[in-house]
Amino acid sequence: MALGDALWSSKSWSHPEANRAYSRALELAEKLEETTQTETVLAARVASVFGRAQFKLARELAERMLVAAERSRDRASLYTAQTLLGLTLAMQGQYLDANRHLELGRSYYEESDSGELAWIEVDAEASAAFVALLLGFPERARQQMREVLRRAEVRADSFAAGMAHSWGGIFCGLVRDTQGALEHAQALRRLAARQPVWASFADLFTGEALTAQGNSSEGVGYLRKASALCEEMGHTMFLTFAKLGETEFLAGQGRIDDALALVSDALRDAEEFAHLKSPVLRRRADLLAQSGADASEVGAAYRAAIDCARGQGAKYYELQASTSYARWLNSRGRSVEAQTLLAEIYGWFTEGFDTPALSEAKALLDELNTKPNALR
Repeated sequence: MALGDALWSSKSWSHPEANRAYSRALELAEKLEETTQTETVLAARVASVFGRAQFKLARELAERMLVAAERSRDRASLYTAQTLLGLTLAMQGQYLDANRHLELGRSYYEESDSGELAWIEVDAEASAAFVALLLGFPERARQQMREVLRRAEVRADSFAAGMAHSWGGIFCGLVRDTQGALEHAQALRRLAARQPVWASFADLFTGEALTAQGNSSEGVGYLRKASALCEEMGHTMFLTFAKLGETEFLAGQGRIDDALALVSDALRDAEEFAHLKSPVLRRRADLLAQSGADASEVGAAYRAAIDCARGQGAKYYELQASTSYARWLNSRGRSVEAQTLLAEIYGWFTEGFDTPALSEAKALLDELNTKPNALR
């Protein structure tokens, strides 16, 4: 059975039973000194613990795989190991290091490759798109996401298609393309008829999109359903996305304390899942501002989100946090400070100006720049 088949024919590649099976298979392969099988099972083991948000362990396993691949000098194994290490680093918020490993991995890629590790090409290109976006290159990222879908179509493999649409849903959520997210959710729902693992992703992206469109009552139903399925299947990392989505519903009902409690849970998740730390901190700041908290507390919360993004080199998250902070500063009559803050990060970008994050930042800058000096 090919690796992709093994992953989706189980309850889930991150289910505890699958995790135990991969651990036993790895022990056996290493005992028998079967190098090719060891590398294949290592890749499966990385995918398994990755889905469970055990990123430190995923990194250790990916590093072991890279050592083995460098020893064998097998191109497909080097491609896979570099990709998995890069992806794991990205989830830990280490985007520059992640980009370096992903680029090294892509240097080993040949489209004619086939075999048990060929499924990784969807993850490879999607990871590159994900990191490119966060590093501040939205247009490059969109082009790479189109390549993800193309490669999945070329493979004509349902597992690769599921992976591609899952990444597509995540990407659409990041760029706030709600229609695109719903389309990926529909595609995943069709795949779930044969491969139930995709149902949780379909519900998650549907819930996020509906909530973002203002239909939070229906959206939260999908988010809670997604959370239950993720718990059952072992996809722990996606619970944080669902928690963030649900805070929108709670805030809309005026339940700010409940939303802040959920954000605190998400912040604990972010100790391991550092990729989401800046967005979670930004959400906390927004909720504090909405609650009417002390200005010093709100300002400190926004600065924490910005500092986190800067420390990770995540220009895209820095822009989002700076826009939210500038909007709040402007509401407090501090428009000069707001303009200075936002102009610096917005001026860094060279592409992707039609994405919502950049469009909103530009609209706010235009508003700030038209204010009379006396009022600024």
